[in-house]
Amino acid sequence: MAQVVTEPRPRADAQERLDSVTRKLLLYCVAFVPLALMLALRIAGGFGSLEYPAAMDQAQIGRNILAGSGFTTSQLTPLVVDLSDTTNPTPDITHPPLYPLMLALFFGLFGASDKVVIAASMGFLVLSAIMVFIIARRQFSLAAAAVATVLFTTQVQTIRYAISGTNTMAATFFMLILWYVLIRPGEHSLLHYLKAGAVLGLCYLTEYSFALLIPVVLIYIYFTASPRRRISMGAFLVGAVLISMPWMTRNAILMHNPIFTVDQYDLMSNTNSFAGFDIYRSFDGAPSPIVFAVTHITDMIRKLVNGLVTMYWQWPTNAGVYVLPFFILSLFLRIEDKSLLALRRLLVAFIFLLTIAVCLGDQMPMHFEKLVPLITIFAAGFLLYMVDRLSISPTRRSAVIAFVVLGAALPTAVGLIGNTAPASAGRPPQFADIDASLSKSAVVVTDCPWAVAWYGRRKAVWLPLNPRQLSDIEGKVGRIDAAFVSRYASSFVAVDQVALVKQLSQLRGAQRFRVVRVYKSGDALLARE
Repeated sequence: MAQVVTEPRPRADAQERLDSVTRKLLLYCVAFVPLALMLALRIAGGFGSLEYPAAMDQAQIGRNILAGSGFTTSQLTPLVVDLSDTTNPTPDITHPPLYPLMLALFFGLFGASDKVVIAASMGFLVLSAIMVFIIARRQFSLAAAAVATVLFTTQVQTIRYAISGTNTMAATFFMLILWYVLIRPGEHSLLHYLKAGAVLGLCYLTEYSFALLIPVVLIYIYFTASPRRRISMGAFLVGAVLISMPWMTRNAILMHNPIFTVDQYDLMSNTNSFAGFDIYRSFDGAPSPIVFAVTHITDMIRKLVNGLVTMYWQWPTNAGVYVLPFFILSLFLRIEDKSLLALRRLLVAFIFLLTIAVCLGDQMPMHFEKLVPLITIFAAGFLLYMVDRLSISPTRRSAVIAFVVLGAALPTAVGLIGNTAPASAGRPPQFADIDASLSKSAVVVTDCPWAVAWYGRRKAVWLPLNPRQLSDIEGKVGRIDAAFVSRYASSFVAVDQVALVKQLSQLRGAQRFRVVRVYKSGDALLARE
């Protein structure tokens, strides 16, 4: 035995080990080099500026936290003004706290700017990519991990959300952490489910829609945690409640709803009664969302059907047209491994429940992004399973996989190579004018309150459906000192920006505004007479 241990290994074994190490290094490069190249190109071209309203909204909340104002907002909608008991300062009752809190931390370290917000979002993309690799390797293989990672990080929508500055990539990262903790092989202790519940609590504090996944997770635990099913389910709920209870208590005090805040009114958006997001511009006592849904059954069914049609086209866009077919085919594959079968059922339940919720909610496809990496992992596993069963040489198998990966990554690569111009950055001049010309306590009414709050650094109120209600809104927020009408006004109001400026200029008495400046972009700044 000693002779066998101490004797030099044959040259063939050394070559096999070298080939194995080389293969592993190659797979690691396949997984992460494309992501590194994309990040380098983005950094070299500049981070650009924020474009998504949600990104500006959460950024200004983070800046308020850093300033010591707590979880308050400078972006007000007429609905929020109507529902809030206090508006000086106004507690934020729209967003969960974790992402703005992290932005406040980054602002304290690097300063409050668009670049920091976008860099934070891109950082969560990197963390999500690492988690995709770890989970795919644990569920399938190292090769599946490399393929899943490169497919996820080269999707157009994934990159778009990563540079948006919104909390989408943060929610995606915490979704992956939840999946990693929840499905850990061989773990069925109470501590395990307590930790999984705590992670779900963090997910909820990142995006409220995670609360909808609790019933599905409880069913999963019930069928996989025998014989201590009920105790395990209780441990999971305890973990989730311990983390989220302080924030839920705050929500209950401010909104009389511990789980959902003002975003529950998304149920009423995109209906015949409230086109688009008009419900948030309503200031005349909006009904309860539940009462509205019960009394407008036909309207809700129509919204659900229209939403399903929209999501039919959005799912391939989000998951990738080269990825989604492999995932769909994997659903029909017979799986002998009971644990893997349970995971597939769990993911399908997540997809079904989230799709219905989004269709009945704000119908924004970015909510799907947090499930895209899990879909990609299963798609990569099935792709390798299918290729391994082809009667072709290993070289041709690798070529098939490379063809799929390159086809999926091509739109992103073309977009990055074609967009060589540096991204525009800095504060737009019209918002710099607002910051320079108005007092720090000024209130601005506008069609883009998120931009005025973030770039103009002033409290901003979204234009109500009826501009004559401005006097009623002033009773809660104080005097409105100025109005800002952007070139995108027609996207949010029934008239174009020229007609809106004229309408504000013709208000009677003390409510009248006068035009101070019209910008080349078509934006207009008005001051109170």
